[in-house]
Amino acid sequence: MTRWTGLLLLLWVLPIGYGLAQSKASVSNVRIKRDGIRYQIIYDLDNATRLDSVYLSAESLQKGVLPVRSTQGNVGLGQTPGRNKTIVWDVASDADIEGDSVTVTIGVVPSVRATYIGGGPANALISAALPGIGNIFVQPRHKVGLRPLVTAAYAGLLIYGLTQRAESNRQYARYKDERILKLETAQPFYDKANAANRRYLVAARTAALIWAVDVTATLLRGLRNDAQRRRLVPSVSWHPTAQTPQIGLRYRW
Repeated sequence: MTRWTGLLLLLWVLPIGYGLAQSKASVSNVRIKRDGIRYQIIYDLDNATRLDSVYLSAESLQKGVLPVRSTQGNVGLGQTPGRNKTIVWDVASDADIEGDSVTVTIGVVPSVRATYIGGGPANALISAALPGIGNIFVQPRHKVGLRPLVTAAYAGLLIYGLTQRAESNRQYARYKDERILKLETAQPFYDKANAANRRYLVAARTAALIWAVDVTATLLRGLRNDAQRRRLVPSVSWHPTAQTPQIGLRYRW
């Protein structure tokens, strides 16, 4: 039965771990340089794909949200991971902010990938009733793969275990009847009952392991999907306490 355990770990635990290791795209090490009437924003981009979109926004203390149209460089769709990415913003072409205090924010919106996020942790209840099925609904686009094999293995082990339990009870009943007549002829029935009971325990415990692994994997994947959906909502904010802010910087023009 150790082969079943290894198969489960390969099919479920490793894919979950792999998914957790795939971090969302992020911006770090933001630096801003002022070059006359232009801002030069330099940043590092990690874990991005060409489906992610790098955005730049700005807000002034007096005028509120500012238009950010006159930009060049590493902004918008199609940005690849790397260091010292550069965006040049011609501030004067978009707004008059002389004497104003401006917050410049840079971030990543993985909007396109939102389409492919699977279901939430509630699908673990489906797996609790029928292992393998709930895990389909937490996969992107409800990918089926080999998951029905888990359902078949779980059901097969339960049926096999119940038949072996019935066989064990039947052989033990014959052992008790035979023991009244002669102990020597009764012993083989006892041995058969004991062997069938061991097979029942192995099948039942393996089925329980399949159930536990699948429900746990479905729950973890569902929680990760919910967290990923929450991260898709971009927030415009700034953190002036760090020397190398992760999100935005405030400057006075």
